[in-house]
Amino acid sequence: MTTASYDLAVIGAGPSGSTLARQVALAGRSVVLIEKERLPRYKTCAGGVTHRARRLLDFDISPAIERTITEGLITYRMDKGFVKPYHEPIAYMVMRDRFDDLLTRKAVEAGAKLMDGARVRNIEARNDGCAVHLAEGIVHAKLLAGADGANGIVARQAGLHSEVRGDVALEAEIEVPQHKVEEWDKRIALDVGYIKEGYAWVFPKRRHLSIGVGAMKRHAPNLRAYYERYLASLDLGDYKVRSIRGHHIPMRLAKTPVAKERVLLIGDAAGVADPFSGEGIYHAIKSAQLAAPTVVAGLASERPDLWPYQRALDGHMLQDQRTAGQLLKLYALTPRICIWYLRNYNRAWNSACKMLRGDNDWVRIRRKLGPLRAILPIFTP
Repeated sequence: MTTASYDLAVIGAGPSGSTLARQVALAGRSVVLIEKERLPRYKTCAGGVTHRARRLLDFDISPAIERTITEGLITYRMDKGFVKPYHEPIAYMVMRDRFDDLLTRKAVEAGAKLMDGARVRNIEARNDGCAVHLAEGIVHAKLLAGADGANGIVARQAGLHSEVRGDVALEAEIEVPQHKVEEWDKRIALDVGYIKEGYAWVFPKRRHLSIGVGAMKRHAPNLRAYYERYLASLDLGDYKVRSIRGHHIPMRLAKTPVAKERVLLIGDAAGVADPFSGEGIYHAIKSAQLAAPTVVAGLASERPDLWPYQRALDGHMLQDQRTAGQLLKLYALTPRICIWYLRNYNRAWNSACKMLRGDNDWVRIRRKLGPLRAILPIFTP
């Protein structure tokens, strides 16, 4: 059995793990990025990278972009719906195998070592460092970052992040005639109202459509029926369903810890996705960027303190997540009214698009609600 030592070990080569590995490697520290699958690998995901997520990155992601989105088709319970355009790109469609591979290669170019196809068997967090046990050997690191998703081993074995609210999603890649794919071109679709606090989507890729449904966990038994009904409503022609899979979207509750001694969590492992939309890529990258300064500072100390990351995460993201959760519950009481307002008033759509572009957030939207702001605390998750 072989052993190796690094300053930082990152478990999981998704957007958060690759981002943190790159940032810390650029600071001159030794980093190993451990991924259980061989890269590139398929990842169940709608594959939407918002413009605000793209703005976080200081390199070009266009090699991974399959479609650029400037408009949305909104339907209520799969009716005819309406199209809302925007004058600038709001999101970019990617396949996660290519997107994650691009981010991982950027981490490697910065100096991080990649170990893919390496499944973690066990971790040990000690006062003087961490040990990651793999089939190939043991990796020792001064600090350990869990970027291994909703069901990751790091959070479980480190005793972190026990309080989460889990959403569920069902998503598949749908093969349709190419002329049907081109009908979507710069457009995504969202359907609401069929399941309380849930929605369906169509995200077009270069040669197929990614179609899914998502909702709070208690609605999981109804997702398959919703999915099949939504597919039937889309006029896709002769289509074929492939790679249909379910996955969890964890949402962090209150101020549950994401850092402990020499271990921290980022991305889905930290439950940082948006409670209203389920968007995760922006929040994954942002959480990694918030963690990087704390990790670099911790590596320069004999007794690393990771709590500055916890405070940074709470300060930058917790209030926005709480507000998103409140607004989701308020919306769920009056979905038809909200959709009517969205259809007839451009202000609501423009506010949403500005958020997707990084020029707005849920807290700013809350400030514009007038008297409704007073009742939002009632809907705190």
